[in-house]
Amino acid sequence: MVVTNKNGFVLIETIIVMSVLLIGMIILYSNYNKMIINSSKVNYYDNVEDMYTAYYAYKYVNDLTNWDSDSSYKIINIDDMSDNDNYKGIFKNLEIEKIYFFSKNGFNNIFESTNVDCDKNKNQLLCYDGTTINYLKSIENKNEITKCDDSNKVPCITIVKINRDDHYYFAKYEAYDNNEIKIDDPKDEFDKVKEFRYTGKNQIFVAPKTGIYKLEVWGAQGGSYTKGNVTGGYGAYSVGEINFHKGDYLFVVVGGKGTDGSKNKEVLGGYNGGGNGYNNSYFVSGGGGATHIALESGLLNSFEEKQEKVLIVAGGGGGGAYQNSKNYGKGGSGGGINGISATNIVIINKVSSENYLSYGGTQTSGGTYVKESSGKNGFFGLGASCIKDTEKIYCSGGGGGYYGGGSAINAAGGSGGSGYIGNAVLTEKAMYCYGCEESSDKNTYSINTIGESELKDKENCPVGYSEEPISKCAKAGDGFARITY
Repeated sequence: MVVTNKNGFVLIETIIVMSVLLIGMIILYSNYNKMIINSSKVNYYDNVEDMYTAYYAYKYVNDLTNWDSDSSYKIINIDDMSDNDNYKGIFKNLEIEKIYFFSKNGFNNIFESTNVDCDKNKNQLLCYDGTTINYLKSIENKNEITKCDDSNKVPCITIVKINRDDHYYFAKYEAYDNNEIKIDDPKDEFDKVKEFRYTGKNQIFVAPKTGIYKLEVWGAQGGSYTKGNVTGGYGAYSVGEINFHKGDYLFVVVGGKGTDGSKNKEVLGGYNGGGNGYNNSYFVSGGGGATHIALESGLLNSFEEKQEKVLIVAGGGGGGAYQNSKNYGKGGSGGGINGISATNIVIINKVSSENYLSYGGTQTSGGTYVKESSGKNGFFGLGASCIKDTEKIYCSGGGGGYYGGGSAINAAGGSGGSGYIGNAVLTEKAMYCYGCEESSDKNTYSINTIGESELKDKENCPVGYSEEPISKCAKAGDGFARITY
C-alpha cells in the first residue's frame, strides 16, 4: 500500500488562497479609499448652496464693474476689503474667505505650473495653498470648462473659498456668453421649497428661477415659566408673494425663542430683537425674536433708516413672568397690525393690575407701558429690555417685531411685537396672530388665529398655534421661514 503525504499540497493551497484574499482586500481598500475621497468632494466641493454663493460673488464683480478686461485673474481676500465696503459684511456672513476670478485663458493656464512653494514675489496667481490646489485639480474637463466669451468683458470663472469651522469648502460659477448660470439645476424639491430654521445669523436665498415666490415667516415665542403655567407669547405668521428674477438674492433672519423663566439677574431675549428680562425676586423671561426677510443683510433694528429694504416681518411674543398664584403675567403674542398686550394679574398692595400693563408694538412705534416709571418701551426692531437695576425696573422682555413690544414692572409679562407686510412689492399678503386686533386694510391685513375667521386653519391648528411651522398658525418655540416657488 502506498501512502501519499498531502501536507505539502495543503500548504500551497493555503498560500494561494491567502494571496487571492490579500489581492482582493487591496482592491477593496483601493476602491473604498476612492469612495472616501469622492465622498469628501461631495461634502466640500460644489454643493448647491455654495454654488449659488459663487454666483452671488460673481455678481459683485460684474455689477460693480470691478473686473479689468485686460486681466487674466483677480483675487479678493475678504479680510483685505475696506470696512466701509458693504459687501465685506455680506461675504463675512456667507463665510467666504477668498474669491478668485479668472478669464478663459487665465483659468486654463494655472494647471501648467501651479504649486505651493512658488515665489510669491514673481507671480501671486501661482501661489495657492494646498486645499485650493486640490480643488482646482479636482475639476474635470479643465480644457472644456470655459465656454464664455474671449473678450474678457466679465470674468469667466468665479471660485469661492469658504471657511466653516476650519473646514474649507469650494464652489465655482461659470459665466456663458448669455450670462446664464452654469449650475446644474437642483431637484424640483429644492427649486420649489427652501426652509430656514433658527441659526443665530443671517441666511441667504438666491432665486433659482424667474417667477412668483411665496414668502412665509413665523416669529419666535417669548420665554415661559412652566411651573406656574405662565406661557410666553406665541410668534406671529406673515405671508406674501413677490416676483423674483433668476439670481436675485434675499436675506432671511429667523428669530430665536426667549429664555425661559429664571431668577438670574439678566435673562436674555431671543435673536433678532427679543427684549432682555431683569429680575429682583420674580421669575422673568426673555422676549421672542422677530423673523424677517430683507433685501440687505442685517438684524431688523439695523433697517430703521432704510425701512424700504424690509419685505416682510413676523413679530415675536413677549416673555412671561411669575411670582406666585396672585402675581403673574402671560406674555403677549406677536401681532399683525399691532402686537398683543400681555395678560397680567398683578395684585401688589391692592393696586390695580391696570397699572402694570404694557402694550404691543404698532406700525409706527414701539409698545409702551401704562404707569409712569413702571416699564420700558419697545423700538423699531427691538422689544423692551429691563436691565437697569438702579431704576428698579424688574420685568420680562418684550417681543421683537417691526416695532417691538413694551414691558411692565414686577411680575408682569412682556407684550408682543408687530408684523409687517406694507412693502408695495408684496401681493397676496396677510398676517395671522394669536388673539390679535384684526385689520382689513391690504397693507396691514390681520387675522386672529383664535377667532372665527374662514381664513383660520381650523384643521391643523384648532387652538390657533402649533409647535411646527403651519401656514396661518401662530408658532411656539423658535421662529421659522419658508420660500416657495
